[in-house]
Amino acid sequence: MASEITLYSYPTSPFAAKVHAYLLYKRLAFRVHYVNPLKLTSTLPVGQQIPVLTIDGNHYADSSSIINEIERRWPAEVTAQQPLIDTRDQWLTENMVPTLFRAAFMEADSSAFKACRNAWRLAAVMRKACGVPLMLTPGWPLLLRKQPFIRSLVLPQISQGSAPEQRQKMLRQMKHWLSEKPYLAGDCISQVDISAYGMLAMPYYLGLEDADDFVRCEVIKAWFEPIDKLICDSALQATDNSRPPLLAAQWCSRLPLTKA
Repeated sequence: MASEITLYSYPTSPFAAKVHAYLLYKRLAFRVHYVNPLKLTSTLPVGQQIPVLTIDGNHYADSSSIINEIERRWPAEVTAQQPLIDTRDQWLTENMVPTLFRAAFMEADSSAFKACRNAWRLAAVMRKACGVPLMLTPGWPLLLRKQPFIRSLVLPQISQGSAPEQRQKMLRQMKHWLSEKPYLAGDCISQVDISAYGMLAMPYYLGLEDADDFVRCEVIKAWFEPIDKLICDSALQATDNSRPPLLAAQWCSRLPLTKA
């Protein structure tokens, strides 16, 4: 009997994107509950942060822990070295997630206007998917900047360099790993590949400014495209809508790379 799986998510969360992409990669039937952040604590079955995954009444929080639980229940036939997967997944999450939030986080430099435009784009998607009131859209850049969770991720990285510098550092590391093996932790797709894919795909398809930089790196683009096709096909092939796409088409501003 198939498990009943529900993902509590925001369409703009990089952590939720990791989990959503992994469910599609595993070709599991699931439903997505997009949560209104104004009703977060009353909606989530456990905790106070997105994502949360429910499997047959059991609740799991924290994206990496959720993915580990999915892998425990539905293990891969071929497994790369788990310590290497965990190390690289942690490094990418620690370095990639802050750069994603910085794309919509107003800083005291020339990037502030771009960050505002990206924040308004995210607000529009949250309004469509989660029912965030329209009147909150103008102030979304300030709301994001004031969130303690986002500040805890972004502020330490600001002291290390500009957002473009940190983004390029992350992409250079990915390129280095991919110069050694076809995937980020070896010869086969693993959790770290799907996690990185989700965190790159979400802002790219939502149309955030400068989120297409990885496309200009042929090595990363060549790694991304077949995973993108795999994830997109997983949703399309579920004719009963039991595998929701990573992002609804009406929210996206860019076409899949494999169709561009």
